[in-house]
Amino acid sequence: MMSKDTIRQQLLAAASDVVAWFDTFGPERWDHAPPGKWTAGQHLEHLIRSVKPLNKALKAPKVALRLSFGKPNRLVRDLETIQAKYEKGLAGGFQAVGPFIPPDTNSADRAQMLADDQAHHRKLDRIISKWSESALDNYLVPHPALGKMMIREILFFTIIHTRHHLRILKEKYENV
Repeated sequence: MMSKDTIRQQLLAAASDVVAWFDTFGPERWDHAPPGKWTAGQHLEHLIRSVKPLNKALKAPKVALRLSFGKPNRLVRDLETIQAKYEKGLAGGFQAVGPFIPPDTNSADRAQMLADDQAHHRKLDRIISKWSESALDNYLVPHPALGKMMIREILFFTIIHTRHHLRILKEKYENV
């Protein structure tokens, strides 16, 4: 099973890769989108909107997590299993819902959004550093499509999700 330190490294690397990609992606292309798809800025806003509530949940008292979401009743799933489950959900039509749907973005906000994304990921890293290895497997949080997940699993998901959106950005926007 992937250690907490490796998870932290993977999360920060994924977030850094997103920022590095945007550094090569000119602001003049920020608002462009293939028909029916999000703009590059909306992808970034979605990633920000995905990490912010995770930070809030992981800062909550553990007793609040236990009272709200219960105790795990199974073994923790590995990264590959979480990835397969996410891909199956995407293939089944799962899309962002509610607060995770990004509004239109403005290229004038690009620098601030990139800074916000990095700040939220650094905050996530600081929060995770305070969790023990065993606690990562003993508390649950909800995911809108994948149901209740152990903290380690939602962190795996966050790595996968960030890389998923970076892959979309590279595939859909590289030649724009």
